[in-house]
Amino acid sequence: MIPRVVHQTWKDRDLPERWRALRNTWRAHHPGWELRLWTDADLRALVAQHYPAFLSIWEAYTHPISRVDAARYLLLHRHGGVYADLDFECLRPIGPLLESRTLVLGAEPDGHEAPPLVRPRPAGFRLVCNAFLASTPRHPFWEHVVATLPACATERSALDVAGPFFLSDALAAWPGPEPVYVAPAAQLYPLDKHEVAGGALDRPGARTRLARHAFAVHHWAGSWVSDFRSRDRARASDPRTH
Repeated sequence: MIPRVVHQTWKDRDLPERWRALRNTWRAHHPGWELRLWTDADLRALVAQHYPAFLSIWEAYTHPISRVDAARYLLLHRHGGVYADLDFECLRPIGPLLESRTLVLGAEPDGHEAPPLVRPRPAGFRLVCNAFLASTPRHPFWEHVVATLPACATERSALDVAGPFFLSDALAAWPGPEPVYVAPAAQLYPLDKHEVAGGALDRPGARTRLARHAFAVHHWAGSWVSDFRSRDRARASDPRTH
């Protein structure tokens, strides 16, 4: 069973109002669940205590977001539960999504795979986002991911170091046998970056319509889709979301 806890991260305990409001949507739909906020200091302590062999690599990452990316995998490996970026809004209880599953990832909208944003990948490749993750503790997929992280530490793009491209490649190389459920975009990423930027969430009844199929909606506050290069540079100053 996936533990009933939602992990989120921020640089310190002073969470901006815009993120507090979205965080409260998880609390509203999941009474009795634990919502745990991890600061940068908390994440470093997690790595130092439980993954000391990885600490020097983690601290040497060029992009601050890479430390946050890698830490979310370690969090779920160690504790299990749900990881959700702060720009994720919950629309309804996610219990049905997690039921009878040991690991849940989410596919990105189809438009996010368009060249030149995503370099050519093998046929059947699925681009998954790391903004929502859920699993049981010690799931072997995370052991595979943790073992793969060091080899990608010097990749040029933060997306390939530990971000969504890294996770997608790790999934493609996962030998199993434990199943990984990849939720279709309609369940976790019902709107792409352009739709959100265009005000789709501001239209009357938008959330009610989305909730017919979606459990949550990503606001893409740090999205790389519109401008890969400038977004990749900017992540050092906004290191929390994809």
